[in-house]
Amino acid sequence: MEKKSEYIEKLKHKLEEWNAEIDVLESKLKQVQTDKKWRYTDKIQNLKEKRDDMQQKLSELYKTSDEAWGEFKTGMDQAWESLREAFKNARAHFNKD
Repeated sequence: MEKKSEYIEKLKHKLEEWNAEIDVLESKLKQVQTDKKWRYTDKIQNLKEKRDDMQQKLSELYKTSDEAWGEFKTGMDQAWESLREAFKNARAHFNKD
């Protein structure tokens, strides 16, 4: 099984990547036509909320014991998958237009 410290580092690295990607999407938002802007603003807000949720879970993960973190990891993995899908969806919408 993956070590807690390795898992935390992997999550931190991915969150940093996604923070940068949110910045890119926000810069693209400035170039979007007004009638579509609300849709993209909503998608970016959704990404930020999911990202913030992951950051909160990561903070909670620091507090779990090494013995108990395996159970916590299951919930983290589900939240992680939700965030990954939200990014995939947002990218598809921005690339489509």
